[in-house]
Amino acid sequence: MKKGRKRMDIVLQKSILGLFICPLIMLIAGLLTWRIPPRKINPIYGFRTKRASKSQESWEYANKLAARLFIVMSVIGVLFCIVMFLIVLNAPLDTRYNTYRTVVFVNLGLFCMQLVSLITIVEVKLKRKGF
Repeated sequence: MKKGRKRMDIVLQKSILGLFICPLIMLIAGLLTWRIPPRKINPIYGFRTKRASKSQESWEYANKLAARLFIVMSVIGVLFCIVMFLIVLNAPLDTRYNTYRTVVFVNLGLFCMQLVSLITIVEVKLKRKGF
């Protein structure tokens, strides 16, 4: 193995752990909101949308639901990252960097889809409850 390729392989192995940052942030946010829910409607902490902020009851419901969804989606994200990590490590060395770049963009796309899905699900459930 050439020296440059070996160095690139080590850099990729270390930087691929960055894939796990998004789902870990989601997990921490979900656990914090679940364990320490925001008590009152505020502009700093919690699931803040117009519908969720209409009443104290809608605020509590939205934050409880959002916390559970964050935790579920973060577990899905971690499992997805493990699969992506294995794909990159098993890719041929000469294409590993391109595979890594593709995986990073796919992972960021999944993260964005999860956030949009979370907001949509909570808003639809709030609307169905009449908030």
